[in-house]
Amino acid sequence: MAFEEFLDPVTLPARLAGGAVAIGNFDGVHRGHRAVIEAAEALARGSHPGPGHQPRPAIALSFEPHPRSLFRPDEPLFRLTPPALKARLLEKAGLDALVTLTFDRGLAGMTAEEFLEELVVRRLGAHAVAVGYDFHFGKDRRGTPEFLVQHGRALGLDIAIVAPTRESGEAVSSSAIRRALAAGDIPRANRLLGHEWSVLSTVVHGEKRGRELVFPPRIWRSTLNAASPMAFMPCAP
Repeated sequence: MAFEEFLDPVTLPARLAGGAVAIGNFDGVHRGHRAVIEAAEALARGSHPGPGHQPRPAIALSFEPHPRSLFRPDEPLFRLTPPALKARLLEKAGLDALVTLTFDRGLAGMTAEEFLEELVVRRLGAHAVAVGYDFHFGKDRRGTPEFLVQHGRALGLDIAIVAPTRESGEAVSSSAIRRALAAGDIPRANRLLGHEWSVLSTVVHGEKRGRELVFPPRIWRSTLNAASPMAFMPCAP
């Protein structure tokens, strides 16, 4: 099955019905996120896959813009992975689809019950959900992991709450990776990510003065935003 992307779908195609859904922001698609993804993939395979068993789809549910942009707009957030790069990494992780919901006042105002019943069960047709230990959802963050287990199972969902992944005693998180990058510690950031940190960029035309240099520069329009903790000056092709 080819990887598919959906933005604010009313429903999903029948081929993706009954899927196992990994829910999160997935900024960085780091080792902790991949543990959640692997839990969703395990739920999709089922407990006792036998000969001829067809696994259910494994789907990521994410949000754009990042919720912090809505709740704390005056505090710029450095995104480890803009949407296009996040989608690439989720595909590489083996998922079948990415569903992105626009995070606005309407979504933020949904109760935890509405989020599960309306979005996860009715619109996505999920049969299972995997989240990280610190994931909250719904108005006033009432959708705790404990709530998800209790209310989700009452709706017939299989639930996986994934424990933190740790590196040198610290929980792997997007915030920890941002701190490592801000300190210039790219090796640590890469260890937490589980892959090399990268950015997407487009080579653009400048004033062509670089032709006079020994090493003509490349000018990039990158995905780094104003909150980036570092700047880059590529100087050679």
